[in-house]
Amino acid sequence: MHNALEVTIPLREEAAQYGGRSYLVIGDERYAEELKKALTSKEVKNIMHGLGSVNQLIDSNSQLNNLFLCKKLKELYA
Repeated sequence: MHNALEVTIPLREEAAQYGGRSYLVIGDERYAEELKKALTSKEVKNIMHGLGSVNQLIDSNSQLNNLFLCKKLKELYA
């Protein structure tokens, strides 16, 4: 699907389980780099951190529902 969009150069699209977790990830390390090259929004280009979703940091619904922890995590994304 990614390659059909022609946003970046063609990349591997096979997915595999990551770190024993129950979801699949794409194994080509170039995705983030190539997608950054394709960005056109100055606002998005100016994001200073390379963090992904909070779900990449925490694998626990109870922690994600902890308001204190969420407020602290918000500082990472500010």
